[in-house]
Amino acid sequence: MLRILCLALCSLLTHARADPGALLRLGMDIMNKVQSAMDESHILEKMAAEAGKKQPGMKPIKGITNLKVKDVQLPIITLNFVPGVGIFQCVSTGMTITGKRAEEALSSMCPAIDAVLVYVNRKWTNLSDPMPVGQMGTIKYVLTSTPATTASYIQLDFSPVVQQQNGKPIKLADAGEALVFPKGHAEGSSQLLLPDTLLSAELALLQKSFHVNVQDTMIGELPPQTTETLAGFIPEVSVAYPKSTPLTTQIKIKKPPKVTMKTGKSLLHFHGTLEMFAAWQRGKAPMSLFLLEVHFNLKVQYSVRENRLQMATSLDRLLSLSRKSSSIGNFNEKELTGFITDYLEEAYIPVVNDVLQVGLPLPDFLAMNYNLAELDVVENALMLDLKLG
Repeated sequence: MLRILCLALCSLLTHARADPGALLRLGMDIMNKVQSAMDESHILEKMAAEAGKKQPGMKPIKGITNLKVKDVQLPIITLNFVPGVGIFQCVSTGMTITGKRAEEALSSMCPAIDAVLVYVNRKWTNLSDPMPVGQMGTIKYVLTSTPATTASYIQLDFSPVVQQQNGKPIKLADAGEALVFPKGHAEGSSQLLLPDTLLSAELALLQKSFHVNVQDTMIGELPPQTTETLAGFIPEVSVAYPKSTPLTTQIKIKKPPKVTMKTGKSLLHFHGTLEMFAAWQRGKAPMSLFLLEVHFNLKVQYSVRENRLQMATSLDRLLSLSRKSSSIGNFNEKELTGFITDYLEEAYIPVVNDVLQVGLPLPDFLAMNYNLAELDVVENALMLDLKLG
């Protein structure tokens, strides 16, 4: 018996922008997982139960009664990609039919295909459902067009929708270049390609979570966070505060975080402000010493845990410092480069990594286990080489 398996993908289509925001390539290695439907859907039992039922609209064949089906053999399913058409599915099985009446059109006795379709459709059901990014918003993967089929794979183009908690969408930046899979992968293998613009949009949901207000005097390997320590870099501080006073530091990210990717390396860009305060007597508000505009990059390492994309960062470098305001007079902010760099490494990066532990959702289809995927940073995108367990 032959049939085209549509995988319920057409029902997930929506009117969206033409350029894809993520690509999924499914090779035969992944698609052959459909055969596991035999065990999960208990198809043998369904075939035996359904075959003997009278089907609506079927006419009996004169002279045959008491139809029974037995010795149902395990169906064999084979899949092939038909370029430009879809997936060609062949289901073959065997059974013994006895009785005195049979139903016309014995295809009604072969519910294996329907069971497989139900099974596969169920595995795609959650694909376009919104998935939370922490508590700040959601992402859903929406198909932009009918899947393209070649002789070795089927390709799905997604237009991810990233929304804030209030429902306001975050538009993906223009990638500038078409998103394409790198060459060199085994024929029939499967990959997921996530552009850096998508990761940037998701991290924009977390922008406010990257704001910090650090009041601790002792932080990691840093010297005490006091005006006395700061005066070693800016002498003007000792004039305004001759007595050592604890410092409070506030960092705010003013622009949405931006992810960039070059082959083998990914960076996370932060643009914001860093303001230091001197603590006065208890009950009084801290006094602002200075406000700096800062731009720094973090190196990103990617992994997958619990089917979510994880990011771990470390400081790449402090790119710029500029003084926006000061209550201690003019000073050369460049003298603070080493002090601020150390502070970011010891006090701020751990906060960033803690926020990123929420993980970024990946497309939910066919019960895919992303934990087995091999990750590779390519030009302008992160590629997950999908593996079977």
